[in-house]
Amino acid sequence: MIGGRSELAHEHHNLFGIKGTFRGMSATLPTKENINGQELQINAAFRRYLTFKESLNDYAQVLNQPLYFSAHKSKCHHYKEATEAIGRVYATDPMYHQKLNQLIEKYDLTKYDQLIKQSPKQKTSKTELDEYENPQRASQKIRTKHHKKGIVFPIIGGIGSMSLLELVKRLLK
Repeated sequence: MIGGRSELAHEHHNLFGIKGTFRGMSATLPTKENINGQELQINAAFRRYLTFKESLNDYAQVLNQPLYFSAHKSKCHHYKEATEAIGRVYATDPMYHQKLNQLIEKYDLTKYDQLIKQSPKQKTSKTELDEYENPQRASQKIRTKHHKKGIVFPIIGGIGSMSLLELVKRLLK
């Protein structure tokens, strides 16, 4: 559900439906899975977070795994390439990429894919531009130290990378 209204998001701070455990915490909930072309409802363990910030940080780390590199913004020229790539490896739903495309179009999320023009007080540093253009370099920085200004999300499935980055920055201010 969009906007964090699902039980998973609202009660467990899991904004992206990531399965498994996080620091030993999980929540078992019903979910629909496409298994061998058949949609089934199963119970699955989803990562449970104490805060949305933990969910966002973990999502960035998950999508920075080599499995998802083909969906990174640096590899795709158009968001539809990225949604198709992420759909092949992230979800069991064969229509996942189309659902992402519908959300991107419905909420006009591509408007955030360009660097946002900043006021004279907020100049974009060379480091920030490098992180935008080279997400792997930025992800190395995440692993080695924390930013004083906030969280760096070098990739978010290749789609709307700047949209989620800007959204997170605004939410965490």
